[in-house]
Amino acid sequence: MGERKAPPLAILSPTAPGSAGSKQASLKWPPAGWPMFACVTRESGMAFKTSQTRTADDYLQYQVSTASDGVYELQIISGTIGRDGTSQSPVIGIRFAAREDWFDDNPQKAVLDIHVCGQRLIPERGAVLRVILAMTFIISRIDRGIAPSIGRVMKMYRLQ
Repeated sequence: MGERKAPPLAILSPTAPGSAGSKQASLKWPPAGWPMFACVTRESGMAFKTSQTRTADDYLQYQVSTASDGVYELQIISGTIGRDGTSQSPVIGIRFAAREDWFDDNPQKAVLDIHVCGQRLIPERGAVLRVILAMTFIISRIDRGIAPSIGRVMKMYRLQ
């Protein structure tokens, strides 16, 4: 068997000129020490759910952003577009710093914040890994145009 190589770094660029993402510089992706986020290839994505009623369209959306101090944020938002307007609520998110040794060391030093369905979780190793797995699963589905059931995903990864 040959030697395993790290996946190449991708440069995420803004999705559209004039969008909120175009105000920030291109992101170097995946961040140092976070190869599990290599599956995220765009700064944002959206998928619509099929609904039984035609009064509103439900959707899932993810967003990747960075601060100037090397802190990354990945967030999944659930929303509804209806006749009354739009409504959004964050479903799951993580804020983290690019660190090579985050897993070997203490995750609390690199993971600044994780939240699930409006609740802030303590960034202990097990919770961080479950949030990462759930987020990468949801993002892979959104990129394929599928909006999975958030409740089922949260139960599957023991986040509810």
